[in-house]
Amino acid sequence: MITEIEKLASYLSSNGYITRTYYSIDGSLRQVDVYDDSGNKLWDAACSAITCGGRLGLLEVIGTVCRDDEEGFEGYLTADDIISRL
Repeated sequence: MITEIEKLASYLSSNGYITRTYYSIDGSLRQVDVYDDSGNKLWDAACSAITCGGRLGLLEVIGTVCRDDEEGFEGYLTADDIISRL
């Protein structure tokens, strides 16, 4: 079964977004960073035991794709939630 982070990473790479994907050796952290054409980081999505929703397999985002300006991050999102914002 494909995870939310894998679904997001697949969508981003197949649609021309500049990304870097990180997986920790023990599998406890999975993260996708998204960059602009100049190499500036725009946002990231992560899933781990300490991210909001990570224990449920859901994603947390930080950066320009985030809708919550006060907290600076947003959690409990699916890949489709994030994709719909792009």
